[in-house]
Amino acid sequence: MRWLMLGMLLVMPFEKNPYLKISDNFMGVIPDFTVIKCLGLLGLILVCWQILTGQVRLGLLESAPGRTYITFLLLTAFAAMMTGAAMRGITRFMSLALFLPIMLVGLRNLVDFRRLLFLLLGVLILCLPYAYRQYLRYGGRLGVGLYEANYFALALILLIPLAFIIARQQDRLWLRYAWFGGVIAMLVSVVMTGSRGGFIGGLICLLALSIRMAQQRVFVPILALAGLLVSVIVFPTVLGERLVASGIGSSGVEVADAHGVSASNEAHTDLFYAGIRMIQDKPMFGVGLGRFKDESLNYYPTLVKARIAHNTYLHIGAESGLIALGCFVLFLILVLQSLNRSAQYALALHEPRIYEWVIGLQCGLCGWFVSAFFVSAQYEKFFWAVIFMTIVLERLLTDAYWDRVESAPSPMNPGPGAWPTWNPA
Repeated sequence: MRWLMLGMLLVMPFEKNPYLKISDNFMGVIPDFTVIKCLGLLGLILVCWQILTGQVRLGLLESAPGRTYITFLLLTAFAAMMTGAAMRGITRFMSLALFLPIMLVGLRNLVDFRRLLFLLLGVLILCLPYAYRQYLRYGGRLGVGLYEANYFALALILLIPLAFIIARQQDRLWLRYAWFGGVIAMLVSVVMTGSRGGFIGGLICLLALSIRMAQQRVFVPILALAGLLVSVIVFPTVLGERLVASGIGSSGVEVADAHGVSASNEAHTDLFYAGIRMIQDKPMFGVGLGRFKDESLNYYPTLVKARIAHNTYLHIGAESGLIALGCFVLFLILVLQSLNRSAQYALALHEPRIYEWVIGLQCGLCGWFVSAFFVSAQYEKFFWAVIFMTIVLERLLTDAYWDRVESAPSPMNPGPGAWPTWNPA
């Protein structure tokens, strides 16, 4: 199971590569059947087998984020059935749910978690040379030929704080330099994607990181933030020109038209109003899962062509209704609370490195939550992989804490409001 999970992460950045596509449709149920979906299906079969044979305990409903996530899936599925949504939208959303049970079974201890965390970061950093090669080959913005530029930027900002923390934790000098080189490459890559939403999220996550690390007098994140701002303003980057053309500064119409900013701004505004009209028209169950693009022209006829919402929250609310949207937002809040509890457990277990990892995950997620206002990223696998890892981390730390309780006469209190939500004993 562990090797299967690691294989899924290895191919994750290259999922859109045509060589990794197996078929257009698998048994009429799973569209765009790729290698990662095949591995996920095999993983689900193995999980079901191990549960039926009593080899593992899934414990999917033992945490508040897990219960809320299942509720969100059920609400989304129910709304899809009520609106007669296409099977493509339903299967695409449900396929993401394969990650959670696979991680719950595959990550059995903190050593497994560390390996997965480092692999997730390493894969994203090591794929950057290939992304640059595709950028030179196709031109445009970084991510073209590998991933969609905006989604690639979101994956980067999600993991930049964690990469920085791991870099400063390294004891060997050459490893520290290597990791910091990866961090710099990730920051430069965010700029090269030209994603305005990703850039704003990147500023937020770096600001959050500098605030969280201020007590330890670590000012490198602030310097990185200042350096990023200067590089965008001074150097002739696509992102800088797109920001200037968006109204930050003075720019001619030629620059805006050259980078498609005028059309993008107009489309974002029209799609926002289209989404609001969808919610007003069908607030309970939405217009149907996967139907925003098709319905956008009906609700806002002045749109040049049908598009997705370019706003994760608006997209979910318009397609699945306000109840599902509220459940999704609650789920995100509970994930952050779960990370707070994990941080307390890490301190109680005298695991300062894990505590700092939690800080990195929190800051990355905060940046992603902000960027999600500008991109429809509810299907992005990097995001869900990190989310599910946070759920599993609390469970692993809780198990470790109760093991300490059973072996020690007076364990350290993990802190107010941070007592375990379940007792595996």
